[in-house]
Amino acid sequence: MTHLQKLLSTTFFALLFVLFTPLAIEHGFAEFVREGETNSRIAWFLILLAFAYSHRNLLIHRIMLLIFLISGGMDIAYATTFGGVFTTASFEALALTDPHEAGEFLQAYGKLTNILIITSYVLLSCFFIWKTRVYRAQTRTQKTFVTLGFILLAIVGYRIVIMQKFHDTIPGFMGTAASYFRGTGDVQAEITARKLMVTAYQQPINASDTDTAQTYIVLIGESLTRNHMGLYGYSRDTTPELNKLQNELLKFDNTISSHAQTQPSLRNALTQSSTQNKIALQDALSLVDLANKAGFKTWWISNQQPLRATLSAIASSAQETQFISNDFHGVENRRYDSFMLPYVEKALADTSAHKVIFIHMMGSHLQYANRYPEDFAQFSDYNVSSFITPPTDRIVNYINQYDNSVRYTDYFVGQVLNKLKQQQGINAALFFSDHGEEVYQSMDFLGHGPDNPSHNMFEIPLLVWTSPAYQQTRATTYQTMQQHVSAPFMLDDLYQFAGSIMGIHSATLIPELSPADPAYTAKPRIVYNRNYDEVFKQR
Repeated sequence: MTHLQKLLSTTFFALLFVLFTPLAIEHGFAEFVREGETNSRIAWFLILLAFAYSHRNLLIHRIMLLIFLISGGMDIAYATTFGGVFTTASFEALALTDPHEAGEFLQAYGKLTNILIITSYVLLSCFFIWKTRVYRAQTRTQKTFVTLGFILLAIVGYRIVIMQKFHDTIPGFMGTAASYFRGTGDVQAEITARKLMVTAYQQPINASDTDTAQTYIVLIGESLTRNHMGLYGYSRDTTPELNKLQNELLKFDNTISSHAQTQPSLRNALTQSSTQNKIALQDALSLVDLANKAGFKTWWISNQQPLRATLSAIASSAQETQFISNDFHGVENRRYDSFMLPYVEKALADTSAHKVIFIHMMGSHLQYANRYPEDFAQFSDYNVSSFITPPTDRIVNYINQYDNSVRYTDYFVGQVLNKLKQQQGINAALFFSDHGEEVYQSMDFLGHGPDNPSHNMFEIPLLVWTSPAYQQTRATTYQTMQQHVSAPFMLDDLYQFAGSIMGIHSATLIPELSPADPAYTAKPRIVYNRNYDEVFKQR
């Protein structure tokens, strides 16, 4: 047996082919592949290699390789068909596909090229698995692989068993499937608990001016710092549509998020729970619950993934829900926020007299270039402000892409506001972002997170649009908001603010916590146990 033949018959080569061919194809067809996907495949390569070098049971090795072969085949099928990688939203879309839709799907996407790629991978993998032989570790390098592999197995076991983290711990289809089924259970449990809590809540909740038509829209942005918005003084004109409406907008310029992450920020923003009152989430009414109990018909229209624990439980409380990720089989690439507009129009056209429409955007979520169509790629020059001087090409590209995504968010929000302006009655819209984003503006960092936060990660837009009928009927509320546009405010009290904008009366709404109430009193803004105004705020 030649050296090449021996190499091709080893578990080492079979593992390389079975595990990394799907990753290579994903990089070829998908516009974005998570770094965690690469890391998990490397870890499992070393784990399975260690097992092969320490146990000579060929049948077990082949079974394990076949499991990864099936998973890899699914990954390749998804990448070549949709140009993306599996997410929990992908499984949500598959779960909602009936046999008729599946048949139409096969007709539309069963392309010869895709079939040839998948078939080639499966046949070659089966050949290498059949030819594989196992050898005990003999060299120092092989013994090192065994040690490293079993250390990684312990880490993987801890993440799976103790931390219950499957995504990016188990690669590809398998890890996402495990995350989906675990997430489904968590979401269903939280939905059930929330329904029981809301049913048990018996205190009165009422709306004002019930004899007049009312429509309220709550627009939830994503990863948007106001420091990249022309409306807030940014050097680039990233908000031309909002600029046109600025005389009709109340622009709050001293608002921050309570966290630099979506889930904890929106858990507080959209519920009665806050960083100060410490009300447990399972005991906290949400804005959707509040609107429902006040007699409004509610909608939740989202471009985000449906399985996000508390957010999904809140969304499920709405009388009408639509996750457009299901329409696109979960693929986030080129799934633009404007695709929600038909659902927004349908909600606005509903004959219900009192409506609240929640719209959850993808906004400026990484990767930024996936958040806008090509004709919105307006910014491509080197006229950028950066912490690094001179900025590298990579930094310039990210800043340009981020600004283009902000420009597209501006377009989408402008479209929604212009549609709302056509409605008769007492109408208002509230637009904010879950948190901000650091894009090399004040530090050498891209993104957001709690470990090393910057002021850009907290400083978000907060805009309110109101109709003439609102300004006339709710004159005191409108004038109070005008007076408080520069008052310190933190997003964990958005429940209070939005409830008072909607004119809802409830014991859960505390006047001192809402900038729409004359009694509003600014509180210390504590983020990650630090005072924002003392530590982060730029003087």
